[in-house]
Amino acid sequence: PLVILALGHLVHAACGSVGFLLNMTGHESRSAILFWPAAVLNIILNLALIPLGGEVGAATATALSQLFWVVRMTSAVRKRLDIAPSILGGLLGKTP
Repeated sequence: PLVILALGHLVHAACGSVGFLLNMTGHESRSAILFWPAAVLNIILNLALIPLGGEVGAATATALSQLFWVVRMTSAVRKRLDIAPSILGGLLGKTP
């Protein structure tokens, strides 16, 4: 389970500080709107995966909902702030 959670956090770290970017630039309401579907998805996935996989199911549910959230946040940062916050954007020179 710890490896699954670590991989989820690795992806989150690679996407950059998208939550802070939105919150600190006046888009905190958009950040909150994007958070709730991920939280609901986390609950649903936990209800489905914990009976099937126990701790591994819980870690998988958390990592998947975190991935869902960070991808949506990254998209919002690109759209609203015209910044590519991920490590890939930095390597390709897409940041201002």
